[in-house]
Amino acid sequence: MANANGTLTASTSTIYVNGQSMSVSSIERKICDEIRKAEAELKEQYPILKRQDFLGMTIFVTSVIMIAMSSLFYYRASEWLPNLSYSSSTAIVMISVAFWTSMLHELEHDIIHNLYFKSHRWIQDLMFWFIWISKLHGNPWFRRDLHLKHHIISGQTNDAEERLIGLGLPLGWKRMAVTIHPVGSTIVTMDIAKDCEFLNIKTLNLTSAPVVTIFIAFFKLFSFYVFLQVLVSQFHVELAEMMLARYPKMWALVWDFNMIMVIPNIIRQSSLQLMSNITHYYADIPEKSCYYQNQILDHWICVPFQFLCCNFGKYLVPYSVCILFLNDVCHRGDTYYSPLCSKPSILRSYFSVLQG
Repeated sequence: MANANGTLTASTSTIYVNGQSMSVSSIERKICDEIRKAEAELKEQYPILKRQDFLGMTIFVTSVIMIAMSSLFYYRASEWLPNLSYSSSTAIVMISVAFWTSMLHELEHDIIHNLYFKSHRWIQDLMFWFIWISKLHGNPWFRRDLHLKHHIISGQTNDAEERLIGLGLPLGWKRMAVTIHPVGSTIVTMDIAKDCEFLNIKTLNLTSAPVVTIFIAFFKLFSFYVFLQVLVSQFHVELAEMMLARYPKMWALVWDFNMIMVIPNIIRQSSLQLMSNITHYYADIPEKSCYYQNQILDHWICVPFQFLCCNFGKYLVPYSVCILFLNDVCHRGDTYYSPLCSKPSILRSYFSVLQG
C-alpha cells in the first residue's frame, strides 16, 4: 500500500494465514518472537552457543590458519602429493581460500552487528584488519555504516550497499560486470550517489584505496603477464619475450599471488554478490518491512555459489530473523502466501538474458 507521498508501506497491509486476516506488522512481530524463542531454546540445549565471543574467535583463527595452510599447500603440493598436477592443486587452493575467506566475510558481517566482542572494540578492529587484507576489498569500517543503513532502507532506491553490487540494474552484461568484478561498482557509483545523499564517494575511495590498490595492481599485472605470454607463444614477439625474461621473479610473484589470493577472492565475491542481488527486491516493496525484503533461493543452480558465500540466500537468518520461519511455513504447506518463497524463474531469466 502506498502513502500520500507514493511510498509503499506495509503497516496496514493484510495477509491471509490459514484463512485468517493478519496485518504484516503483527506477522513480523510474531515471527521475531518465535525466532528469539527458538534461539533461547537452542542456547539452553547447546550451552556452547552462549559463548559467542569464543565462537567468533574460533571462526576467525580457524579461517586465518586454513588460508595460510592453503597458501603453503600451493608451494608444497608437488612434494606432498607428487601425483597431483599443478592445475588440480591450484584449483584446490583457489576453492579452499575462497571458502575460508567467505567465512571471514560472514564474520565481518556479524561483527558489524556486534554479535562478537561487543564490549571489546579493539578486538573487532583487529579482526577487521585481517579480514580486510584477506578479502582485498572495501574498507570494513566504511562498510559498517553502509550495511546498517541497508537494513533500514533495504530494497529502496537509496539502498547504496546493494546497488553497488548491481541491484536495480536491468538484467544484462552491465549488471553482470558490476556483480562479478570486485571493483565493478565503479561503473555505477556516480549514478547511485545521486539517489543516496549519505554515500560519500571520496571517502569510499580513500578508505578502500590501501587494500583495493593492491588488488587492482596485481590483477592488472597478471592480465598483462598473460597478454605477454600470448604474444610470445602465438606471435613470437621479441619485445614481449625480453620483458618476460628480464623480470622472472616479479612475474612469478604476480602469478602466485593471483592464484592464491586475487582469483579466489574474485570467485568468492562474485558468488556472494550474485546471490545477494538476486535474493533482494528493489524499488517495489514497502519500507522498513523485513517481510517483503527477500526471497529464498533454494534452487539447485544456486548451490555452487552458496558454497562460497556461507549458504547466503538459502535461509538468510543472519540478515533478517523472519526469513527462516517464513520459508518453513511455505514448505510445510500451510495456507500461506509469501513473496519469500522460491522463484527459480528469476534465475532462469537472469541466465537466459546472458545467453541471448
